[in-house]
Amino acid sequence: MRSLSAIAIGMMVLGTTACSDDDESPTAPADTGIAGDYRLAIRASGTCSPDLDAGRIQEFDATITQSGTDVAVTLSSRQGLPTEGAFEGILDGSTMHVEGTVNVVPDGSRSYEASGTLIGSVATAGINGLFEGTIRYGDAACSALNHDFGFVRD
Repeated sequence: MRSLSAIAIGMMVLGTTACSDDDESPTAPADTGIAGDYRLAIRASGTCSPDLDAGRIQEFDATITQSGTDVAVTLSSRQGLPTEGAFEGILDGSTMHVEGTVNVVPDGSRSYEASGTLIGSVATAGINGLFEGTIRYGDAACSALNHDFGFVRD
């Protein structure tokens, strides 16, 4: 009988706590708003061949648009060169996942292409992370999981 009254008292305490007026229920974190203009730098992995050195780092003007958790990135050359490039994906809390390809001829003769997935952490100053994919510059190419990238707000 004693254990039955202990259970009843425990149930009353739990019921009172669950029905209290305190608004301490957890809320889902809001996704960070990342829309805006940025400068994007894509850097080839240090494991890539020296043949890729001239194209190891490429910079682009980037515009990120966001609708809910959907994210789109459009790119253009910082030097005003013809550029084809877009990445699309999602923002999951403070992590951005986007896939796509960018093409440009930065020196007027050799083509640069980066194709793959950008996975990065969102911070106040920008977005930084790893680029998993292939970078081609002229005849050199390097596929790696540890290229990196950084978006810095303009």
